Amino acid sequence: VSNPTRAGFYDTSIMAVGIAVFGNYAYITDMITSSLQIIDVSNVSNPMSAGYYLTNDIAFGVAVSGNYAYVADRGYGLKIINVSNVISPTLAGSYDTPGQAYDVAVSGNYAYVAGSTSGLKIIDLVPCPTNSSFSTSSNNPTTTTIFSSTTNPISENSTDSTNPVTSSTNNPDISITNNPSTPFATEYSTTKSTIIEASRTSVSNGPPLLWLGLLGGGVLCVCLIGGTAFILKRRRKSSDNATSFIEAGSETLSSFELEPVVERDHKKIGGAYYQLSIIREEEAREIYRQTGHLIVFPDDKKKLKYVLGRGNFGAIKVAQRIEDRAYVASKRVKGEANMRASAAEAQMQQKAAGENILPIYNTLQLEKALYHFMPLAGLGDGSAIQEQLSTLKDSHLATEILKCVAKDLLTGLKSLHGRGYYHLDIKPDNLVFTQDGTGNITDFGCAKESTTPQISSDAIGDNRYFPPDRLQACRDETTFDGEKADLWAAGITLLQIMKNLDPFQLFEMPRQFELRVKRCGPDFFEEKLQRFEELQKAEEGTIWWVIKELLDPSLTTRITAQKALEAPCFKGLNKAIQARMFEDLKREQVAQSIQVKKEEVNLSNYDNIAQVAMRREIYDSAQHQQFYSDGKASHRKRLGHDQDYLFTPDNPKGIEAPDVATLESRYQKTPDFVTNEIVYQKTPDIVTNKIGKREGDL
Repeated sequence: VSNPTRAGFYDTSIMAVGIAVFGNYAYITDMITSSLQIIDVSNVSNPMSAGYYLTNDIAFGVAVSGNYAYVADRGYGLKIINVSNVISPTLAGSYDTPGQAYDVAVSGNYAYVAGSTSGLKIIDLVPCPTNSSFSTSSNNPTTTTIFSSTTNPISENSTDSTNPVTSSTNNPDISITNNPSTPFATEYSTTKSTIIEASRTSVSNGPPLLWLGLLGGGVLCVCLIGGTAFILKRRRKSSDNATSFIEAGSETLSSFELEPVVERDHKKIGGAYYQLSIIREEEAREIYRQTGHLIVFPDDKKKLKYVLGRGNFGAIKVAQRIEDRAYVASKRVKGEANMRASAAEAQMQQKAAGENILPIYNTLQLEKALYHFMPLAGLGDGSAIQEQLSTLKDSHLATEILKCVAKDLLTGLKSLHGRGYYHLDIKPDNLVFTQDGTGNITDFGCAKESTTPQISSDAIGDNRYFPPDRLQACRDETTFDGEKADLWAAGITLLQIMKNLDPFQLFEMPRQFELRVKRCGPDFFEEKLQRFEELQKAEEGTIWWVIKELLDPSLTTRITAQKALEAPCFKGLNKAIQARMFEDLKREQVAQSIQVKKEEVNLSNYDNIAQVAMRREIYDSAQHQQFYSDGKASHRKRLGHDQDYLFTPDNPKGIEAPDVATLESRYQKTPDFVTNEIVYQKTPDIVTNKIGKREGDL
């Protein structure tokens, strides 16, 4: 101890304020991200993030006992978090202390909470009995004691007493009501008791009556326990953290392919899922709570037909996994040829599974239909994020969101390329986001598995995102580098999301594919990229520098995913920070819609959010088929148009020879300078001693 040295390090953000260590995990409260972060310290030289839980307010003190972490959540009092599954912690209970809670300690069955104005609060943590109620009576029914245990207990008015909680057969005039909750949290004050006491009497009916009362009460308890267990067994169960549905899937499903069983009501498929073609309002509330996906009902409707979207081969609908009641997405494919193609795509996506790749939970083939089940991406795809950023007034938040999108996209590509898979169709529509803001690559209909990155020009993909080297391969009918093509498409995707301009607008390209193949070489793109000041002035290591390097027209010098991920702009980003930023993005959208402060928006209130939300436009991949090509000249003519034009929201019918500079200003969504209110200063692109300077010239 006379010469301590650092054994390991883990960067949570910039304001870790509380810590508790239990077993192989360190539990850290982080002030900036308002979260409990769980760090695996089994290898102290290389600690790693294991999970996190976002609290309502700023998390300060933390204590851990058994399977529970106890967090002093400032204005929200004591939070009791079940950490038996560190990957997916869930809220087990809470106690709203008066004033603000700053620290907590646990000993035995009690939690001791220190507050700024309320002093010491002692919370009873004894597990609550099964729901029961019994009473005894005497000639003086004037004493009533109520113990209430819920996830947010309410204290009774109390009187001074030196005898806190007392229960005795000498005082039969006591009615006790227990409400089940886990764990049971009841406050005991050092100066006051929760007993409302008028007088005490003694029992005069003798032991026989006492034994009869106890026997009757026991029988009643047994009946209530059995009844409650039966009801709970039949009730729907749901998880408090949708992330676990995505990461873990269904653990008890033994096979990727399910047995072909279909039942009705909500259609039961494979004995493991319900497909919800019609969704009721109460189901929509739970879907929103689990996944963040909002389904809006007209005022006169309590149920409606609902489709999440449409893929190349069929409709995508909401489904529910029977085992754990998790809501997922279901894709149904019909037609023999479509079923074969979709089955091959699903197998490719399932084999390519990895970090930031959308998993396929199960597939099921019936005689006339094929079903795939996957996570429900509640925040939509990259186009939805693009739309939200286009109206966001906080430019710093927009930049931070872009970093998160870029990191997940590049991580997914690194995972794919490292195992010999090439997506070949990267674009905003094929990057989807779950409730915590995690981006996952999806849609493997164009993907190729290969021992070499050299891919034939016959490979299909959205040709708006083709790099100059792939366009040249289409012209010469040779091969192209699939890895470098994916990285170029990633660069266009990120630039499109931030600028709110599609590839035609970004590069003023001919819309007709045959003309693009002839005209759009490296020099063409080099010239067009000069128009973006952020790219030309980008400092090394910033997010704009990453985009610039991804859009290098030269195949040989274009950056790899691994190299891009080493950029300083991604340092310090973690799941907790990312989830908080996407939550703020959603909150900003609602606040701007209803003209209130961001802090006043309660995202958990489905009714309020539904009132201000507009229906999301259903993505229909059929409208994009004109941009897909197998690279052969004989097929190009039917893909293009005679006129070069582009579509914009201001000009839905198309315009000739657009003034791109005008379009840019029309879609400019962020001011040039960042305001002095630095909310997301935790992941700077470049570490300097200066605060409040321009963020990447954005």
